[in-house]
Amino acid sequence: NGTYSIHAYYDNTQRPPIECTMPEKLSAEDDLQEFIYAYNKRVSHGEVQVNFIHPCAVVFFKLSKKSYRLRIDEIALTGISLSGTFSSDADTGTESSSVTSACWSVGTAGNDDKQTFAIGKSIPSDINYETIFAGPFMVIPQSIEPIKLNVYAKRTDAGTENYERTGISLSTASVNTWEPGKSYTYNLLLGDGNEEMLLDVAVDDWIVESYRNVVDIE
Repeated sequence: NGTYSIHAYYDNTQRPPIECTMPEKLSAEDDLQEFIYAYNKRVSHGEVQVNFIHPCAVVFFKLSKKSYRLRIDEIALTGISLSGTFSSDADTGTESSSVTSACWSVGTAGNDDKQTFAIGKSIPSDINYETIFAGPFMVIPQSIEPIKLNVYAKRTDAGTENYERTGISLSTASVNTWEPGKSYTYNLLLGDGNEEMLLDVAVDDWIVESYRNVVDIE
């Protein structure tokens, strides 16, 4: 559903820190970009297996069956850090290789720092209940306790008045941090002003299945 841009860096002597800055606004029509990492420190020559992994996290949104008929224009996250530096010598030459949050140095986010996702979809003509309608959105691994969710929409079942719900906490009892290599799917309920809330969040591994390769090093 999109074009992936893959930028490769190869150096068999050093692994410099990688600075990442996320865009302040993303559209569903934008080309998808991924940041993937691989390093095998056990082999210095010949054929080397490298298993690519995701140092970032990825976020999706889906909608509860009880949600209003709306046209969702934008979803915004406030208090989010859009920049960070990744540094790791994690050996990805094994299937169980991974990176942790300790590999990241994340910039401090202020309350006004925001990332906006342009949606432009209506319920139910463009959005099916209980299915993902927005994402993937790549994010810097970080604590999500200060991050708030804002939804900007218009009612389509009772006029065209604005429907804005802001300040919804992303943090839950089970998930208060975005971890590297994880996928987070937030199931939203957009109700009548008293019901709106995050129903739940599903966490899965963000697996790179198609980027395993063998590199010949001389």
